[in-house]
Amino acid sequence: MLDLINKHIDNDLSFLHGKKLLVCVSGGIDSVVLLHLLNKMNYKIGVAHCNFKLRHKESDDDSFFVENLCNKISVPFYIKDFNINIPKHSVQMAARKLRYDWFYELLELYKYDFILTAHHLNDSIETFLINLTRSTGIDGLTGIKSINNKVVRPLLPFNKSQIIDYANDNNIKWREDSSNLKDNYLRNKIRNKLVPILRDIDSDFTNNFSKTIYRLNESNLILKEHIQNFKSVNFQTKNDEILILPHGEYEINVAHYIYELIVLSLPLKRVHPGVEDGTLGSDILKKLEDLSPKSLKNNPPKDDIDPRWDTLKKLLTDK
Repeated sequence: MLDLINKHIDNDLSFLHGKKLLVCVSGGIDSVVLLHLLNKMNYKIGVAHCNFKLRHKESDDDSFFVENLCNKISVPFYIKDFNINIPKHSVQMAARKLRYDWFYELLELYKYDFILTAHHLNDSIETFLINLTRSTGIDGLTGIKSINNKVVRPLLPFNKSQIIDYANDNNIKWREDSSNLKDNYLRNKIRNKLVPILRDIDSDFTNNFSKTIYRLNESNLILKEHIQNFKSVNFQTKNDEILILPHGEYEINVAHYIYELIVLSLPLKRVHPGVEDGTLGSDILKKLEDLSPKSLKNNPPKDDIDPRWDTLKKLLTDK
C-alpha cells in the first residue's frame, strides 16, 4: 500500500510534495494508518485531535493514545476538547463543523498548507447511499471529494480491507470506537446493515461501486464544464446583476434554455411568493422581452420568433 499511495500522490496530489501537512487523527485505524504512511514518506506533518467527550473515559483514552503516538514519532500534537449540548440527531453535523473550524484555525496559526483526513473508498460509498436516501442531484452521487479547498483525502481510492491489511502487516496498533458498532446514526446503519447485504449480492461490490463513482465524477465534470461555457458565452454579471448577452441567431437558443428552465421546472409560485400577484412574472418577462430578436411589446410575434414566446408570456402574466 505504501507504493500505491506514493504513486497516487505523485499522479493526482503532487501539490502535497514539500508542503506542511496537518493530519487529523482520531486514533482509529484509518487515521493511524494515514499517519504511519505519511511519516514513512517523510512528509512534514503535525497532528490534530478532537475530543468531544461523547464516550467519556473511552474518548479520553483515545486522546492519550494519539498523543503518545505523536511523541514516539516526534511530530507536533494539537488537541482540543469540545462539549456539545445539542439534540442527539444533530451531534454529528455539529461536531463536523466544530472540528473543521478548528482545523482551519490551526492551519492559519501554525502555517500549515493543507488539512489531511483519512476518508477512504468505503466512506465515499456510504456518503453516496446517505445522499441517495435523502434525495440528491449528481453532486450528491459523486461521493466524498478528494480535494475540497484546503482539505485533502489521500486514502480515498483505497478500501477498508487494504487499510486493515496494511495495519496488520506493519503491526500498527489503533483504537476501536465502540459507537461504530451501534446503529444510532444513519451512516452506521448503512455501514452495518445495508452494505453487507450489497456485498452478499455482489462480492466485488466495493470495486464496482468505485468505478460507478468515478464515472459519475467524470460526467459531473463534463456537465459543469458545459454549463460554465454556456454561462460565459451568454451571461455576464455586472453590479450584482445577471445580464443576458445578445448573440444574433443564438438568441433564440438562449430563449429556449430559459423557457425549459422555467416552464419545465418548479411552478413559479414555489420559486417566489411574489409571483402570485404577477410581480416576479412581469420582471422575468421584461428580461425575456429584452432578449428577443424583436421586442414582444412593440412588435407582434412573427414566424422568425420562437412560437413558445406566447406560451411563456401567458405563463408569466396569468394570475
